[in-house]
Amino acid sequence: MGCSAVFDQRFEALRLVRELKSYSAAAGKLSLSPSAVAQQIHSLEKELDAELFVRSGNRLVPTEVCDIAADYADQAASLRQRMELDIDASRREVNSVVIGVSPSLEDSAVSEMLAQYTRLHPNAQLRMVSENGRALLALLRERMLDLAIVDTPFPSDEFNSLLIDTDYLTAAVPNESPLAALGHISLDQLKKERLILRPSGSGTRTLFEASLRKLGMSLEQFNVMMEADSISTIKRLVESNYGISVLSGRACAAAVSEGRFRVLPISDLNMVRRIHICYRKDFSNMAFLGQLQELYSGVRTL
Repeated sequence: MGCSAVFDQRFEALRLVRELKSYSAAAGKLSLSPSAVAQQIHSLEKELDAELFVRSGNRLVPTEVCDIAADYADQAASLRQRMELDIDASRREVNSVVIGVSPSLEDSAVSEMLAQYTRLHPNAQLRMVSENGRALLALLRERMLDLAIVDTPFPSDEFNSLLIDTDYLTAAVPNESPLAALGHISLDQLKKERLILRPSGSGTRTLFEASLRKLGMSLEQFNVMMEADSISTIKRLVESNYGISVLSGRACAAAVSEGRFRVLPISDLNMVRRIHICYRKDFSNMAFLGQLQELYSGVRTL
């Protein structure tokens, strides 16, 4: 029997003797002999250097120290039960979960995070739904999704969230563009270029438009030539010198390292993109969320 088991049994004996006022009655509940229960109580008294019970006729009367110890024992038992439930939940595999992922995150560490989870839990069934952030939140609200991983602002009074990453929006510029030789691009320069953007409702587009509004500007002042849902399509169009896009730096990292195009900061705009796992208020599997967060932290640093 381990030390924790002995500890638990001694305090369970304390609780029962305190309640029943008798070693014999407590022994019957514990399936032990009265002498064994008495030994456990004496062991605690020696450890605490205090008397836990005094005799009054045939009854055992708890002392003040006993009452204090019993209160702490009750709290410890409650914490232990919560710990066991959390550990059990973390060990259980999620059998079937539908997760919505914004297209702007499909080529990021999010996909590798989900792949890692399925490798660790081969019996788990994860289904990924790709929609823009606004659509994913609507599906989450309608209980068509269990989780939504988005870079879109969301109503905090309706959903809870777990922040897993921050990123920045930049201008993705073709290598052939004269702007590629610059250290940054201004909004005035951007107005003169053909833009390829994510559609309305996407996190990237929403953040870009909100940043412009803070400067008293709108997209109507820019030459938006094309909208595309797919980040991969947008990156190919930039690489082909069709135009410039506004994308997250992390989504462009691989293409930039391969020399396919360049990314430049946009002057006067500090567009911080926050990536959240959103879930409904009644979602209860926090252990699963914790696993995803840990996996994301691991793959992001690879």
